[in-house]
Amino acid sequence: MEVELIMSAPVFWLEHETNIEETAKFMDKKNIGAVLVKTEQGDKTQVDDMGVVTERDIIRKVVSKGLVPGDVRLKDIMSTPLIWVAPDSNLMSISQEMDRQHIRRIFISDGQKIFGIVTQTDIVKNIRYSTARRLVKLDTEVI
Repeated sequence: MEVELIMSAPVFWLEHETNIEETAKFMDKKNIGAVLVKTEQGDKTQVDDMGVVTERDIIRKVVSKGLVPGDVRLKDIMSTPLIWVAPDSNLMSISQEMDRQHIRRIFISDGQKIFGIVTQTDIVKNIRYSTARRLVKLDTEVI
């Protein structure tokens, strides 16, 4: 299955100076678990100019340390470089790369533009759907 069929798009981004309180509200409003961060001199259309902040980053790097979310900026906690795979990647290679990198989300890019994001949940849902489809096919072949 092509990754474009399961990826989420568009991917949302914020400026690197945005504080964590604003970021958390934005992520809640959009119902997303990660946000791209445009670097200081960056261009939001270029993969090399982006970082990422996840819900887990906010918990581990801000909340658990007792920091004030309004005083911490995205640039202070973002992860770089952005880890991505090509749009023609298959789910097995994506899953293996996520495992190798110890990440729960991976971006889809051609090395320039960011097209979307795939999460562990997306992969699990796809496996569940594919397995159910095969079982139904087997069931109808037996009858």
